[in-house]
Amino acid sequence: MDGFRSKHAGKVPIHIINKHAYIWETQDVAFVRTEHHICGLMTGTLPMLNQQNIFLGLPLQLFPEEVVLLMRKGVAVLIDDVNAHKPATMSEKEAYEKAYKEDADQQRRTTLSLRKKTMAAYVSRNQSSSSSSAANDKRAKREEAKREAELERRRQHESEVDHQLPDPEDLKAMNERRKEEKGEEEEEEEQLSKLPYLHLTHGSSSSLPWYHPDSSSTAYTTLSSAAEAGLWTYPSNQSERASCAVFEDLHRRGYYMGIGLRFGGHFSVYPGDPLRYHAHYSATVYTTPGQPVNALELVASGRLGTAVKKSHLICSVRLREPTRPEEEDGSGRSRYDHSDDAAWGEVEYFSLSWAGFGT
Repeated sequence: MDGFRSKHAGKVPIHIINKHAYIWETQDVAFVRTEHHICGLMTGTLPMLNQQNIFLGLPLQLFPEEVVLLMRKGVAVLIDDVNAHKPATMSEKEAYEKAYKEDADQQRRTTLSLRKKTMAAYVSRNQSSSSSSAANDKRAKREEAKREAELERRRQHESEVDHQLPDPEDLKAMNERRKEEKGEEEEEEEQLSKLPYLHLTHGSSSSLPWYHPDSSSTAYTTLSSAAEAGLWTYPSNQSERASCAVFEDLHRRGYYMGIGLRFGGHFSVYPGDPLRYHAHYSATVYTTPGQPVNALELVASGRLGTAVKKSHLICSVRLREPTRPEEEDGSGRSRYDHSDDAAWGEVEYFSLSWAGFGT
Protein backbone atom coordinates (compact mmCIF):
# COMPACT_ATOMS: atom_id res chain seq x y z
CA MET A 1 0.00 0.00 0.00
CA ASP A 2 2.99 2.34 0.18
CA GLY A 3 2.88 2.89 -3.57
CA PHE A 4 -0.84 3.60 -3.40
CA ARG A 5 -0.41 6.10 -0.55
CA SER A 6 2.28 8.02 -2.41
CA LYS A 7 0.30 8.03 -5.65
CA HIS A 8 -3.02 9.02 -4.03
CA ALA A 9 -1.81 11.16 -1.15
CA GLY A 10 -4.51 12.25 1.28
CA LYS A 11 -7.15 9.91 -0.17
CA VAL A 12 -8.87 7.02 1.55
CA PRO A 13 -8.77 3.60 -0.15
CA ILE A 14 -12.26 2.08 -0.30
CA HIS A 15 -12.13 -1.62 -1.12
CA ILE A 16 -15.03 -2.85 -3.26
CA ILE A 17 -15.93 -6.53 -2.94
CA ASN A 18 -19.13 -7.82 -4.55
CA LYS A 19 -20.63 -4.30 -4.66
CA HIS A 20 -19.92 -3.74 -0.95
CA ALA A 21 -17.52 -1.02 0.24
CA TYR A 22 -15.03 -1.50 3.08
CA ILE A 23 -12.30 0.52 4.82
CA TRP A 24 -9.58 -1.63 6.38
CA GLU A 25 -7.07 0.79 7.91
CA THR A 26 -7.58 2.31 11.36
CA GLN A 27 -6.22 5.71 10.38
CA ASP A 28 -8.64 5.89 7.44
CA VAL A 29 -11.60 5.05 9.68
CA ALA A 30 -10.59 7.81 12.09
CA PHE A 31 -10.09 10.27 9.22
CA VAL A 32 -13.49 9.83 7.58
CA ARG A 33 -15.26 9.95 10.96
CA THR A 34 -13.56 13.03 12.40
CA GLU A 35 -13.11 15.03 9.21
CA HIS A 36 -16.13 14.01 7.11
CA HIS A 37 -18.75 12.72 9.61
CA ILE A 38 -18.80 9.26 8.02
CA CYS A 39 -19.58 6.54 10.58
CA GLY A 40 -20.38 3.42 8.55
CA LEU A 41 -20.82 0.14 10.36
CA MET A 42 -18.14 -2.05 11.93
CA THR A 43 -18.54 -5.61 10.63
CA GLY A 44 -15.39 -7.44 11.77
CA THR A 45 -15.55 -10.10 14.46
CA LEU A 46 -13.21 -12.57 16.15
CA PRO A 47 -12.65 -16.00 14.55
CA MET A 48 -13.54 -17.83 17.76
CA LEU A 49 -16.53 -15.56 18.53
CA ASN A 50 -18.09 -15.17 15.11
CA GLN A 51 -21.64 -15.08 16.48
CA GLN A 52 -21.16 -12.11 18.80
CA ASN A 53 -22.31 -8.73 17.49
CA ILE A 54 -21.55 -6.38 20.38
CA PHE A 55 -17.83 -5.64 20.07
CA LEU A 56 -17.26 -5.47 16.32
CA GLY A 57 -14.09 -4.23 14.64
CA LEU A 58 -12.49 -3.72 11.26
CA PRO A 59 -13.38 -3.60 8.46
CA LEU A 60 -15.74 -0.63 8.40
CA GLN A 61 -18.53 -1.16 5.89
CA LEU A 62 -19.84 2.00 4.27
CA PHE A 63 -23.36 2.78 3.12
CA PRO A 64 -23.64 3.40 -0.64
CA GLU A 65 -24.54 7.02 0.07
CA GLU A 66 -21.37 7.44 2.14
CA VAL A 67 -19.24 6.08 -0.69
CA VAL A 68 -20.84 8.46 -3.18
CA LEU A 69 -20.34 11.43 -0.84
CA LEU A 70 -16.65 10.70 -0.26
CA MET A 71 -16.05 10.23 -3.99
CA ARG A 72 -17.85 13.44 -4.89
CA LYS A 73 -15.73 15.30 -2.33
CA GLY A 74 -12.58 13.86 -3.91
CA VAL A 75 -11.19 12.29 -0.72
CA ALA A 76 -11.48 8.60 -1.64
CA VAL A 77 -10.39 6.09 -4.26
CA LEU A 78 -12.35 2.96 -5.18
CA ILE A 79 -10.26 -0.22 -5.39
CA ASP A 80 -11.33 -3.33 -7.28
CA ASP A 81 -10.15 -5.64 -4.52
CA VAL A 82 -10.59 -8.87 -6.48
CA ASN A 83 -8.47 -7.79 -9.45
CA ALA A 84 -5.94 -6.12 -7.15
CA HIS A 85 -4.81 -9.58 -6.04
CA LYS A 86 -2.43 -10.57 -8.83
CA PRO A 87 -0.98 -14.07 -9.28
CA ALA A 88 2.02 -14.31 -6.96
CA THR A 89 5.45 -14.64 -8.55
CA MET A 90 8.03 -17.11 -7.28
CA SER A 91 10.08 -14.35 -5.65
CA GLU A 92 6.99 -12.96 -3.90
CA LYS A 93 6.08 -16.41 -2.57
CA GLU A 94 9.61 -16.93 -1.30
CA ALA A 95 9.64 -13.51 0.38
CA TYR A 96 6.29 -14.21 2.05
CA GLU A 97 7.39 -17.65 3.29
CA LYS A 98 10.67 -16.21 4.56
CA ALA A 99 8.87 -13.51 6.54
CA TYR A 100 6.46 -16.13 7.89
CA LYS A 101 9.29 -18.38 9.10
CA GLU A 102 11.18 -15.46 10.64
CA ASP A 103 8.08 -14.43 12.59
CA ALA A 104 7.54 -18.00 13.85
CA ASP A 105 11.21 -18.29 14.84
CA GLN A 106 11.07 -14.99 16.72
CA GLN A 107 7.97 -16.12 18.63
CA ARG A 108 9.63 -19.40 19.58
CA ARG A 109 12.82 -17.70 20.77
CA THR A 110 10.79 -15.31 22.89
CA THR A 111 8.86 -18.24 24.39
CA LEU A 112 12.07 -20.16 25.16
CA SER A 113 13.64 -17.10 26.78
CA LEU A 114 10.59 -16.58 28.99
CA ARG A 115 10.62 -20.24 30.01
CA LYS A 116 14.28 -20.06 31.00
CA LYS A 117 13.65 -16.92 33.05
CA THR A 118 10.68 -18.55 34.76
CA MET A 119 12.68 -21.67 35.59
CA ALA A 120 15.62 -19.63 36.91
CA ALA A 121 13.29 -17.62 39.14
CA TYR A 122 11.67 -20.81 40.41
CA VAL A 123 15.03 -22.41 41.26
CA SER A 124 16.27 -19.24 42.92
CA ARG A 125 13.11 -18.99 44.99
CA ASN A 126 13.40 -22.61 46.14
CA GLN A 127 17.07 -22.24 47.00
CA SER A 128 16.44 -19.12 49.04
CA SER A 129 13.64 -20.70 51.03
CA SER A 130 14.51 -22.07 54.45
CA SER A 131 15.26 -25.78 54.35
CA SER A 132 15.52 -26.16 58.12
CA SER A 133 11.86 -25.74 58.92
CA ALA A 134 9.94 -28.70 60.22
CA ALA A 135 7.41 -28.52 57.43
CA ASN A 136 10.12 -28.75 54.78
CA ASP A 137 11.70 -31.72 56.59
CA LYS A 138 8.42 -33.58 56.72
CA ARG A 139 7.73 -32.87 53.06
CA ALA A 140 11.23 -34.01 52.11
CA LYS A 141 10.80 -37.23 54.05
CA ARG A 142 7.46 -37.92 52.39
CA GLU A 143 8.93 -37.29 48.94
CA GLU A 144 11.91 -39.51 49.77
CA ALA A 145 9.59 -42.29 50.90
CA LYS A 146 7.62 -41.98 47.68
CA ARG A 147 10.78 -42.18 45.61
CA GLU A 148 11.95 -45.27 47.50
CA ALA A 149 8.59 -46.94 46.98
CA GLU A 150 8.65 -46.12 43.28
CA LEU A 151 12.18 -47.49 42.93
CA GLU A 152 11.21 -50.69 44.69
CA ARG A 153 8.22 -51.09 42.40
CA ARG A 154 10.42 -50.61 39.35
CA ARG A 155 12.95 -53.14 40.62
CA GLN A 156 10.22 -55.72 41.05
CA HIS A 157 8.89 -54.99 37.57
CA GLU A 158 12.34 -55.25 35.97
CA SER A 159 12.91 -58.61 37.60
CA GLU A 160 9.74 -59.95 36.01
CA VAL A 161 10.50 -59.00 32.41
CA ASP A 162 12.69 -61.19 30.22
CA HIS A 163 15.04 -58.49 28.94
CA GLN A 164 17.19 -56.16 30.96
CA LEU A 165 16.52 -52.41 30.58
CA PRO A 166 19.47 -50.03 30.26
CA ASP A 167 20.85 -48.68 33.47
CA PRO A 168 19.56 -45.14 34.22
CA GLU A 169 23.09 -43.96 34.91
CA ASP A 170 24.16 -45.24 31.50
CA LEU A 171 21.29 -43.41 29.83
CA LYS A 172 22.22 -40.21 31.66
CA ALA A 173 25.84 -40.53 30.57
CA MET A 174 24.71 -41.20 26.99
CA ASN A 175 22.54 -38.10 26.98
CA GLU A 176 25.42 -36.03 28.31
CA ARG A 177 27.66 -37.26 25.50
CA ARG A 178 24.97 -36.43 22.94
CA LYS A 179 24.65 -32.93 24.29
CA GLU A 180 28.39 -32.41 24.09
CA GLU A 181 28.44 -33.71 20.54
CA LYS A 182 25.53 -31.63 19.35
CA GLY A 183 26.63 -28.49 21.08
CA GLU A 184 24.53 -25.86 22.74
CA GLU A 185 23.28 -24.29 19.50
CA GLU A 186 21.90 -27.53 18.10
CA GLU A 187 20.32 -28.33 21.43
CA GLU A 188 18.60 -24.95 21.45
CA GLU A 189 17.41 -25.41 17.86
CA GLU A 190 15.93 -28.76 18.81
CA GLN A 191 14.09 -27.16 21.70
CA LEU A 192 12.84 -24.36 19.46
CA SER A 193 11.43 -26.77 16.90
CA LYS A 194 9.19 -28.30 19.57
CA LEU A 195 7.72 -25.00 20.76
CA PRO A 196 4.33 -23.79 19.46
CA TYR A 197 3.81 -20.41 17.79
CA LEU A 198 0.88 -18.21 16.88
CA HIS A 199 -0.20 -17.77 13.26
CA LEU A 200 -1.98 -14.45 12.71
CA THR A 201 -4.14 -14.13 9.60
CA HIS A 202 -4.41 -10.44 8.71
CA GLY A 203 -7.78 -9.21 7.49
CA SER A 204 -6.29 -6.59 5.20
CA SER A 205 -4.27 -7.61 2.16
CA SER A 206 -2.03 -4.53 2.30
CA SER A 207 0.94 -6.56 3.59
CA LEU A 208 0.78 -9.17 0.82
CA PRO A 209 3.51 -8.67 -1.83
CA TRP A 210 1.18 -9.74 -4.67
CA TYR A 211 -1.47 -7.17 -3.75
CA HIS A 212 -1.30 -4.22 -6.21
CA PRO A 213 -4.16 -1.73 -5.69
CA ASP A 214 -2.45 1.22 -7.38
CA SER A 215 -2.71 0.14 -11.03
CA SER A 216 -5.02 1.99 -13.43
CA SER A 217 -7.20 -1.11 -13.87
CA THR A 218 -7.92 -1.49 -10.13
CA ALA A 219 -8.06 2.08 -8.73
CA TYR A 220 -10.78 4.57 -9.73
CA THR A 221 -10.83 8.19 -8.65
CA THR A 222 -14.27 9.14 -10.03
CA LEU A 223 -17.73 7.63 -9.89
CA SER A 224 -18.02 7.83 -13.67
CA SER A 225 -14.90 5.74 -14.31
CA ALA A 226 -15.96 3.18 -11.68
CA ALA A 227 -19.43 2.94 -13.24
CA GLU A 228 -18.04 2.47 -16.74
CA ALA A 229 -15.83 -0.37 -15.44
CA GLY A 230 -18.85 -1.97 -13.76
CA LEU A 231 -17.22 -1.80 -10.33
CA TRP A 232 -19.58 0.69 -8.66
CA THR A 233 -22.84 1.67 -10.36
CA TYR A 234 -24.62 3.33 -7.42
CA PRO A 235 -26.70 5.46 -7.91
CA SER A 236 -28.35 3.94 -10.98
CA ASN A 237 -32.01 4.99 -10.65
CA GLN A 238 -34.18 7.80 -9.31
CA SER A 239 -34.70 6.22 -5.89
CA GLU A 240 -30.97 5.84 -5.30
CA ARG A 241 -30.27 9.35 -6.53
CA ALA A 242 -32.92 10.71 -4.16
CA SER A 243 -31.28 8.91 -1.24
CA CYS A 244 -27.92 10.44 -2.19
CA ALA A 245 -29.53 13.88 -2.42
CA VAL A 246 -31.04 13.65 1.08
CA PHE A 247 -27.88 12.17 2.59
CA GLU A 248 -25.67 14.87 1.08
CA ASP A 249 -28.02 17.70 2.06
CA LEU A 250 -28.27 16.57 5.69
CA HIS A 251 -24.50 16.03 5.77
CA ARG A 252 -23.99 19.58 4.49
CA ARG A 253 -26.14 20.83 7.38
CA GLY A 254 -23.77 19.18 9.88
CA TYR A 255 -25.70 16.02 10.74
CA TYR A 256 -24.37 12.50 11.09
CA MET A 257 -26.31 9.66 9.47
CA GLY A 258 -26.72 6.04 10.50
CA ILE A 259 -28.89 3.07 9.56
CA GLY A 260 -32.56 3.96 9.96
CA LEU A 261 -34.10 0.50 9.67
CA ARG A 262 -34.55 -0.02 13.42
CA PHE A 263 -36.42 3.31 13.63
CA GLY A 264 -38.62 2.77 10.58
CA GLY A 265 -36.79 5.03 8.09
CA HIS A 266 -33.99 5.17 5.57
CA PHE A 267 -31.59 7.06 7.87
CA SER A 268 -31.16 7.87 11.54
CA VAL A 269 -30.16 11.54 11.82
CA TYR A 270 -27.84 12.60 14.65
CA PRO A 271 -26.95 16.18 15.68
CA GLY A 272 -23.38 15.04 16.40
CA ASP A 273 -21.24 11.95 16.61
CA PRO A 274 -23.46 8.91 17.43
CA LEU A 275 -21.00 7.98 20.19
CA ARG A 276 -22.09 11.13 22.04
CA TYR A 277 -25.65 11.83 20.89
CA HIS A 278 -28.92 10.02 20.37
CA ALA A 279 -30.65 10.40 17.01
CA HIS A 280 -33.13 13.28 16.81
CA TYR A 281 -34.82 12.18 13.59
CA SER A 282 -35.63 9.14 11.52
CA ALA A 283 -35.78 10.07 7.84
CA THR A 284 -37.80 8.55 5.00
CA VAL A 285 -36.92 9.49 1.42
CA TYR A 286 -39.57 10.11 -1.25
CA THR A 287 -38.31 10.23 -4.81
CA THR A 288 -40.58 12.99 -6.14
CA PRO A 289 -42.71 15.71 -4.52
CA GLY A 290 -45.81 14.18 -6.14
CA GLN A 291 -45.20 10.65 -4.90
CA PRO A 292 -48.41 9.41 -3.20
CA VAL A 293 -48.18 8.48 0.47
CA ASN A 294 -50.53 6.09 2.19
CA ALA A 295 -52.29 7.64 5.19
CA LEU A 296 -51.53 4.54 7.26
CA GLU A 297 -47.83 5.03 6.56
CA LEU A 298 -48.03 8.58 7.90
CA VAL A 299 -49.78 7.44 11.07
CA ALA A 300 -47.36 4.54 11.56
CA SER A 301 -44.33 6.78 11.00
CA GLY A 302 -45.59 9.39 13.44
CA ARG A 303 -46.46 6.88 16.13
CA LEU A 304 -43.21 4.96 15.71
CA GLY A 305 -41.10 8.13 15.80
CA THR A 306 -42.85 9.26 18.98
CA ALA A 307 -42.42 5.82 20.57
CA VAL A 308 -38.64 5.97 20.10
CA LYS A 309 -38.52 9.65 21.15
CA LYS A 310 -37.72 11.00 17.69
CA SER A 311 -39.39 13.12 15.06
CA HIS A 312 -39.98 11.51 11.70
CA LEU A 313 -38.66 13.42 8.69
CA ILE A 314 -40.43 13.13 5.36
CA CYS A 315 -37.78 14.05 2.79
CA SER A 316 -39.14 15.09 -0.59
CA VAL A 317 -36.63 15.38 -3.43
CA ARG A 318 -37.00 17.30 -6.66
CA LEU A 319 -34.26 15.75 -8.78
CA ARG A 320 -32.56 17.74 -11.49
CA GLU A 321 -32.70 16.50 -15.04
CA PRO A 322 -29.68 14.48 -16.19
CA THR A 323 -27.11 16.35 -18.25
CA ARG A 324 -27.17 13.56 -20.83
CA PRO A 325 -29.94 11.24 -22.04
CA GLU A 326 -30.65 8.27 -19.85
CA GLU A 327 -29.01 5.10 -21.02
CA GLU A 328 -29.73 1.49 -20.28
CA ASP A 329 -26.97 -0.40 -18.49
CA GLY A 330 -28.18 -3.81 -19.62
CA SER A 331 -30.02 -4.65 -16.43
CA GLY A 332 -33.22 -2.76 -17.24
CA ARG A 333 -32.29 0.17 -15.01
CA SER A 334 -31.50 3.68 -16.16
CA ARG A 335 -27.95 4.89 -15.73
CA TYR A 336 -27.65 8.53 -14.72
CA ASP A 337 -24.88 11.03 -14.97
CA HIS A 338 -22.22 10.38 -12.28
CA SER A 339 -20.70 13.85 -12.54
CA ASP A 340 -18.87 14.48 -9.26
CA ASP A 341 -19.61 18.19 -8.99
CA ALA A 342 -23.25 18.35 -10.07
CA ALA A 343 -26.04 18.96 -7.56
CA TRP A 344 -28.61 16.23 -7.11
CA GLY A 345 -31.55 18.57 -6.82
CA GLU A 346 -33.67 20.30 -4.19
CA VAL A 347 -34.72 18.65 -0.92
CA GLU A 348 -37.69 19.66 1.26
CA TYR A 349 -38.33 18.36 4.77
CA PHE A 350 -41.53 17.87 6.74
CA SER A 351 -41.34 16.93 10.41
CA LEU A 352 -43.96 14.48 11.61
CA SER A 353 -44.74 13.66 15.24
CA TRP A 354 -47.75 12.22 17.05
CA ALA A 355 -49.45 14.84 19.22
CA GLY A 356 -51.71 12.32 20.92
CA PHE A 357 -54.81 14.57 21.12
CA GLY A 358 -57.84 12.64 22.19
CA THR A 359 -55.98 9.38 22.78
